[in-house]
Amino acid sequence: SHGLLADGIHSLSDLIVDSVVIIASKFGNKAGLVPLIQKDNTLQIAMWDPSNITALNDIKFITGLEVQASLGRESEIKHLHE
Repeated sequence: SHGLLADGIHSLSDLIVDSVVIIASKFGNKAGLVPLIQKDNTLQIAMWDPSNITALNDIKFITGLEVQASLGRESEIKHLHE
């Protein structure tokens, strides 16, 4: 069968979650953050400078989600973006 949705995408909510993670990941490379998990209307991220209010506001604007930030090691976050 030729479905509209790609393999692994079973609903619009799967597509939206995947899109949010991709957007956050691409922005995160510049801002020093990585998305961890989205639960309901909240995106949890790790960042090496969780006091960076500009980055937090930007990711909130880009994704349309509330953002919860936790401290992550800079070396690990950079490694995830390689």
